[in-house]
Amino acid sequence: MLLPKTTMIVLSVYLLAGCSGSKMQFMQESDMKSQSAPIVVDPTPTPVPTATPVPVVDPTPVATPVATPVATPVATPTPVATPVSTPVPTPIATPVSTPVPTPIATPVATPAPTPVDDCAVNGLSQKACYLAKVMELGCPLRDSVPAGYKAPSRATILSYLKRCDANAYPMTTPTTAQWNVITQLIDPNNASFRQYIFTGLYYKPPYTDDFKKYFGIELYNAEYVFCDNYGVPPGSGSILPKEAINNDHYVMDSDYKAANVYAQELQDCVYASKAGK
Repeated sequence: MLLPKTTMIVLSVYLLAGCSGSKMQFMQESDMKSQSAPIVVDPTPTPVPTATPVPVVDPTPVATPVATPVATPVATPTPVATPVSTPVPTPIATPVSTPVPTPIATPVATPAPTPVDDCAVNGLSQKACYLAKVMELGCPLRDSVPAGYKAPSRATILSYLKRCDANAYPMTTPTTAQWNVITQLIDPNNASFRQYIFTGLYYKPPYTDDFKKYFGIELYNAEYVFCDNYGVPPGSGSILPKEAINNDHYVMDSDYKAANVYAQELQDCVYASKAGK
């Protein structure tokens, strides 16, 4: 069993103190003997007392206390509050107004030009005014005219029709084909069509057929009467289809029958106009 280190140290001090005391007593007694007794020299050397060796006490190893490792406290992480993302409201897109394409206006058929005031002043019917306008624009385009020809003025042509009022030569409703021919002939911006009608051969179907069935006069007769001031239009029986020429058994249809009525009306009012009646 190992003694504690402190006990060993106390024992060592005690032994040393004991030894020192004996030695000092021994020395004192020797001195006193030396003073009282005569000094006798002993030939025999006095043996020197051998010092008793002090037993060395093997120190009992003191157990080195092993430091118990203190567990390093692990800092508990402070929980970080996860920020809750506030939902951002999605902005409502402002509706962009889609431009509405402007609808393209459907071209409307241009109506026939309204007769000028001088036609109304002279009391002509609407049908007579259409005929006067056609001849006014067409007569200067003719290519089969005598040398030095000069087309008549508008006033002159109106004078040939001044008795053709609403009673003598009334307005009639044209068919689609007839209206197409009339509007092209009186259109001031369509000179090419008039050039085609008033030059070259007189007969240009179906346009010249529609012309005569509406006005009651063949185109070449209209040129003679209004462009050359030659006589008056032929009357009833003068408007015939080509199938009726030299065919005594041909039966006219309603359009040609009506056209011959118009022919007689035009003959009568032009005759009255030129005769000054």
